[in-house]
Amino acid sequence: MRTQAHRQAGFTVIEVLVAFVVLSIGIGMIIQNNIALTEINSRAEVQSLQATAAEALAERYAAQSLPTGSTIQGNVSAAVPLRDLDNERDRAVWNVLAYTVARPSTDRVTITVSRRDIPNDSNALVIEVTP
Repeated sequence: MRTQAHRQAGFTVIEVLVAFVVLSIGIGMIIQNNIALTEINSRAEVQSLQATAAEALAERYAAQSLPTGSTIQGNVSAAVPLRDLDNERDRAVWNVLAYTVARPSTDRVTITVSRRDIPNDSNALVIEVTP
């Protein structure tokens, strides 16, 4: 049996293992939170670009009188120039955005901006504009 003097000289294997497990869990949680924040920031950046594209498409098609029931589809990069996007990642996202402009009724135009590289994009931006 260990004496109190010997006990104070160092840590037991159990204490070291408990400390290691606690530190591992703490570091894992920090890494997991950083990954989640990066994903949130990335989504926000894509949504910002989608909003920019939708605004530019609304301006472009507001001047045209689309017939009721018509739909126009295409790539955002072909319809709207890249403007002055400095960030290379922004340019890459801009190039995979697709759009649909539909006029379901005479008083409403619906613009949808989504990512082409994601089938059935659940984060597509849909706005309705009254011309």
